[in-house]
Amino acid sequence: MTPDVLRTFVGIEALSDEEACEIVDTLEVYTKIIVEYSLDCGDLNSSEENEP
Repeated sequence: MTPDVLRTFVGIEALSDEEACEIVDTLEVYTKIIVEYSLDCGDLNSSEENEP
């Protein structure tokens, strides 16, 4: 996501470039954490399903 795309959301259109970039950076970090956590949980869930 880019700052320009972020500013298309209602209530966020007045952000400065710096503020929008900070939010985009934070969203990218959270996305990576969620994806890594999801992959870890997926591995745990699949191993539990394989148990007798």
